[in-house]
Amino acid sequence: MATVDARSVADIVSTIGTARERWRVFGLRAGARPFLVARLAAETRGAIVVVASTSADAEGWAADLRFFLGEGEERTPLERRVHVFPAWDTEPLSGVSPTGEIVGERLSTLCALGQLRDPVIVTCADAILQKLPPPEVVNGLARYCVEGEEIGLEALVERLHEAG
Repeated sequence: MATVDARSVADIVSTIGTARERWRVFGLRAGARPFLVARLAAETRGAIVVVASTSADAEGWAADLRFFLGEGEERTPLERRVHVFPAWDTEPLSGVSPTGEIVGERLSTLCALGQLRDPVIVTCADAILQKLPPPEVVNGLARYCVEGEEIGLEALVERLHEAG
């Protein structure tokens, strides 16, 4: 992991943007952190992953990044760059499944990683510790549906059967 001695966000972006390695930046406060990541996302190519300490912090990061990137909530998942990868909303080994909303958002984010060119993924430590299916499984089973689109019952049953 590298460090950089910089005087401005532009210095940091120019230094980090040319290297393909992990970076840890210290000394930035409040809105300067998501502003820096948004500038990196705007000026560089490739996926960016932000790991926040809690789910609430991850949601805050995502909101700030969407603001700085000019990305509204009305965009569809495949039109967005910023995606939240949430942690399960249940305790491990509790025997309770996470809510459908959490499962859906996790799958949507995993699909975005496989289909979008330069996604910005915001997550928390708890979320990245949970086991995930391999990318080829997620991408092979994914199907993007638009509200109002009709899917044949037989095709849906076959797809669900394939997914297990």
